[in-house]
Amino acid sequence: MDQKKKGTHYLHKRVTAIPLEQKGKKYIGLEFSYDKLLIDICKQIGASWSKKKGLWYLENSTVNFYKIMEGFKGVAWVDIKRLRQKQAEQAVSPKFHFEVDLSEETAEELNRFERKMLAKRYSMSTVKTYLSMLKRYFTYYNEQLSSDLGDDDVVNYMNDVVLAAGYSEVYQRQLIGALKLFYFYVHQDKREFSEVPRVRKSKRLPEVLSKEEVMELFDACTNLKHEFCLKLIYGCGLRVGDAISMKQRDIDLHRYVVHIKSGKGRKDRTVPFPKSLEALYRRYLKHYKPRDYVLEGQFGGPYTATSVNNVIKKACEIAGIKKRATAHTLRHSFATHIISHGGNVFMLKEILGHSSTKTTQIYVHLNDQDINSIENPLDRIMKDAGKEVD
Repeated sequence: MDQKKKGTHYLHKRVTAIPLEQKGKKYIGLEFSYDKLLIDICKQIGASWSKKKGLWYLENSTVNFYKIMEGFKGVAWVDIKRLRQKQAEQAVSPKFHFEVDLSEETAEELNRFERKMLAKRYSMSTVKTYLSMLKRYFTYYNEQLSSDLGDDDVVNYMNDVVLAAGYSEVYQRQLIGALKLFYFYVHQDKREFSEVPRVRKSKRLPEVLSKEEVMELFDACTNLKHEFCLKLIYGCGLRVGDAISMKQRDIDLHRYVVHIKSGKGRKDRTVPFPKSLEALYRRYLKHYKPRDYVLEGQFGGPYTATSVNNVIKKACEIAGIKKRATAHTLRHSFATHIISHGGNVFMLKEILGHSSTKTTQIYVHLNDQDINSIENPLDRIMKDAGKEVD
């Protein structure tokens, strides 16, 4: 039997490794049909027999995992799918502590990766997102070195964890980006992950609020700060990160512009400040007296994105808006309303801070007013035939 076929389905003998737990301790159970050779191997690797469960078992550890894989190598195919599924359940659980389950070597590699990203001036949001993804990934493969993992391991993780947990296409693409950057910075390895199927970008249009819904959202705000926050985001077409990092000196009321510093992609830009917002802004400053940032938390420092989205969620509930709105929905709505009023795509691109007009073109889609302004071909031929059209 050639080396390629060893450890695969070509082997006739089969051992199923299953996760076990007894009195708080974790074990690996080994199930197989009666076979003297396989029993001898279990004894050699230090497994014990459980008469009650009718299987052999070892304590669940990295050392014992390798003993199992090496012991049965070339003799039987070891099915570890159920072990992996258990790890997948843990990997998507909010109670799962990555730092505890990462090997010391991988933890140190991630620390080096974090320092490298910070030195390269990646945003804290990107650093946190990439580290969270990588901790989940390497915890899933905590018996293996990061340098030993390849494209097949990424594919298996996508199937067993990402898809099983219902993560989005964006999450999949971000994970690949995080892995590429990790291997380049930590291992000086320019991996392309060419064997990992590419996720096609979704062509779904963004959720957009109508002008009436936007006004209803503002009216549903329970205090001055919340009203100003939402009007600022919508009125300037801001990302939530732009809004919460904005400082008072960035707003120029003489020219009615806002200077966005180090936005997405570390790009500065200037956006118009609505004249209708000036009076509300001055009232807000007088009442809340923020020290530095425009939007500050209860105990100082910048407001959080979570707080902003919670404000929007509550306002939607009060207004009876059923759409799943976030701060980014207000930005989408701003852009869509600009276009529906004949706004210039190239000017909008600069306001939104897009790198390409291709991104901005998504807002050149039909809104309700556009749809109703187009005569339906059925109505046209019915009219031509002299039929009544309600």
